[in-house]
Amino acid sequence: LGGTDAGNYSVSQPSLTANITAKALSISGAVANSKTYDRATTATVSFTGASLVGVITPDAVNIDSSGYTANFDTKDVGNTKPVTVGGVVLSGADAGNYSVSQPSGLTANITAKDLTISGAVASNKTYDGNTTATVDFTGASLAGVIAPDMVTINSSSFSATVDTKNVGTAKPVTVTGVVLGGTDASNYTVSQPSGLTANITAATVTASIIGDPTKAYDGNTNATLTSANFSLTGVVTGESFTVTQTSGSYNSKDVATVNTVTASLAPGDFSPGLGTSASNYTFPTSASGAGHISKANATVNVTAYTVTYDA
Repeated sequence: LGGTDAGNYSVSQPSLTANITAKALSISGAVANSKTYDRATTATVSFTGASLVGVITPDAVNIDSSGYTANFDTKDVGNTKPVTVGGVVLSGADAGNYSVSQPSGLTANITAKDLTISGAVASNKTYDGNTTATVDFTGASLAGVIAPDMVTINSSSFSATVDTKNVGTAKPVTVTGVVLGGTDASNYTVSQPSGLTANITAATVTASIIGDPTKAYDGNTNATLTSANFSLTGVVTGESFTVTQTSGSYNSKDVATVNTVTASLAPGDFSPGLGTSASNYTFPTSASGAGHISKANATVNVTAYTVTYDA
């Protein structure tokens, strides 16, 4: 008591009550983990480097994240997506004197789930001088789509190439440009079909004789030919062969009945031009075409002789 008469009095102390409320702590260092799309909003958070902010020393208070939950804002693919955390509590001898705010401001990425294509088939082809390939997606399917997501193969703009243009079997085929379609395609990526192979078979060359090879009758069927007497089909544009066979035969030795020339051919009779490989072709074994034999010019030799004058 105070005042001039305080000495004549005593005072009883106030008997009061009040609350001590828990001190609010915050968590720093918690990290939300990125994940691959799984059609769920569930997230995971790492508390390995997390710590409590606001604990009064030497109080013993720890983070108990054993029952936490975490969720992305949506299930869909995206970067720096907000993650909401719940269920983090405190443990330790002094935990009852504190409360804790759930980690906030966390973000993470949901990356697209990669799909693979099975059942795509590379088509064989005949040698055509280029590496372009075709792939049949009729029986192809996507592996890894999460039901009931709607995702399809869009092969409308794909391209495919063989390792080289040359003839061969089980030649590797590389595919690019296959994309995804469907309402949920944005949550996925797709790996291009791999391990495809195809055969390139030799192009078939056919030959015919042109120019109507003609000779004067000489009693035999032998025909003399030049490279200009051979016409080839089936040779790829930009490539060429010269036929070196110079012998043939008429179908008859006689002028009246001959109308065709035929030449026997072997692969060695075809000389490839610049940039042309004979191994990419199969060759004919013969060539035929119109031919004729003209009449021979006969020479009449007149022998002079002498007679005795007889009027």
